Amino acid sequence: MPTSRPSEQTIDMADAAREYQQERVDDLEDVIKSTVRAGTWEPDGTVGSIGEYDGLLIVHAPAKSHQELYKLLSTMREALASRPKTSSLESDSPTAFVMP
Repeated sequence: MPTSRPSEQTIDMADAAREYQQERVDDLEDVIKSTVRAGTWEPDGTVGSIGEYDGLLIVHAPAKSHQELYKLLSTMREALASRPKTSSLESDSPTAFVMP
């Protein structure tokens, strides 16, 4: 009877978790770029850049963009807080917001 080794399962789970996290970051970046001063983000735009580093969202943009981003993230947090939790990944995921 074939069995998989625990180390392979652990690696698979870690890879799946990283992939899931990256998909969520990519989705958040897409929402931000299409909502907050759309068309100004690099590489298409010339004003702001956004990326993830070690679990943090890093935004380099003018103050007006940061103000709009703050409002967007606040609205998203309120919406998430008001809905029932559907998985442990959602409730246990760390969040961070860095402003200059």
